[in-house]
Order: sequence, then structure tokens, then C-alpha cells
Amino acid sequence: MEANSTTNVTAEAAAGGGHSLHSVDIVIYCVQWLVALVGVLGNALVLYVYALKRPKAPSERFIIVIAATDLCMNASLILFTITRVVYSEQTGLPFCLLSNAVYDIVNTSSGVLVCGMTVNRYVAVCRPHSYNSLFTSLSVNLFLAFTFVLALLLTAPGGTLCLLYYTEIGGAEYRNPGAGEVDVAKVTWVVIRSVMLAVAGVLMAVLYHRVRRALLANAAKKHAAASVQLGEKTAATNPADHTQRVKHGGAKGMRKLLCRASSEIV
Repeated sequence: MEANSTTNVTAEAAAGGGHSLHSVDIVIYCVQWLVALVGVLGNALVLYVYALKRPKAPSERFIIVIAATDLCMNASLILFTITRVVYSEQTGLPFCLLSNAVYDIVNTSSGVLVCGMTVNRYVAVCRPHSYNSLFTSLSVNLFLAFTFVLALLLTAPGGTLCLLYYTEIGGAEYRNPGAGEVDVAKVTWVVIRSVMLAVAGVLMAVLYHRVRRALLANAAKKHAAASVQLGEKTAATNPADHTQRVKHGGAKGMRKLLCRASSEIV
């Protein structure tokens, strides 16, 4: 979502002409920088922790690359917003192309990687016998490479918007549209990004719902098996105690197993 708004407003925000900042602008920038700084520190910690682990499982590779892209996202947010505030008069086509390219690459790759990790967790829980054959080192590396190639290709629409705004390709009419005119290029880009986000959200919702159902079913089976074993032991030694355990301990034990199963999703 952040990349969408950035792609649409970078050209206008980077246009020539300085402007004085109001107190509200300063507060907004400070909040953005604070959140981005927390993101940089948090993702740097994740990279440090997982970099020490040997060997790395497929899911851990996803975590490392996602943390790296998020770190770049937050660092570039700080850098580019400071550049727009301090050097607004000097920013132009190069800044527009660079900022849109970075935002599009890190946002697209991060979204695709999260979807890939969702599929990874789904296969691990719901199709465990196929996990080792599907998520090999080669397949994971190919998926990571595909992710960044796709993200690089999707920088073209944002770059086109910059060219339309800063060169004669778009013309003066594009930079100063009349009242009521619709920017087809921007609308098309917003629709593309919105559809991508919607597809990713639906995919993750469906897969994690199936993961949750599988974990709850496994928890129920474990609880039933544990109850049978406990019942056999207590019934043989103390029938009265067995009756009390079944009456008072069944629901509590089931809740513990369900909580433990839910925590396995992450």
C-alpha cells in the first residue's frame, strides 16, 4: 500500500519549487522516520539472528530475504523523504526514477516472498510428505530469483509515470491537466497494484485457513490418543479417579493442545 501512494505522488512531491513545511508536515515526517527506524533496527536484528544459524531451512531463507527487503524499504523511506524535504528544488527525473524503482522492487518482492512463505507453511503442515521434494535448495533459489526479476519488470509503469511528468513525452498538458481530466497511466498503475495486493491477500487467507483446520484436526487426534492412553492406565489402577479425570480434565487438555497447534502456524 505504501508503494502505491509513493508511486503516485513522487513526481508531484519531487517537482521543482521549494516549499515551507508546516507543523503538521513535520509531525507526519517525524512519525514516518520513527516507524522506519524501528523497522530498520528490527529487521537488522532478524538478519543478525538468522545469519548465525547453520544450515538454513527453506522457511528461514524466506524470513531472511523478507527481512532484507523490509530493511531496504524502511531505509529508503528515510533517505528519500529527507531528500524531498531538503533538496526539493533540485530533485527531478533521476530522483523520481530511482525512488520509484526502489519502492516498486522492495514492495513487490516483499509481497511475493510473503506469499511464497505462506505456500511453504501450507505444504509443511497440510502436505508434509511433499515438502522435501518441493522445497529444495534449488527450487527456493529459483523462486527468489524469479521474485526479484518480476519486481524489476514491474518498475516499468512507475518509470513511465516519471518520464511522462518530467520529459516532453507527456507534454505540458500532462504536467498541468485540466479540471476533471483523468490520468489514465496513473489509474492503470493503481489498478494493477491493487489487483496484485488483492490476489496475494486472498491467497494467504485461504491457505492459512486450511493450515489452521489441519492443525486443529491434528490436535484433536493427539488429544483423543492421549485420552485413550490415560484412560487405559487410570482405569486399570483406579476406576473412580479415571472417571474424574475424564469429566474435569478432558476440555482443559483439549484447549492446551489447540493452543499449541495454533502456535505452530508461525
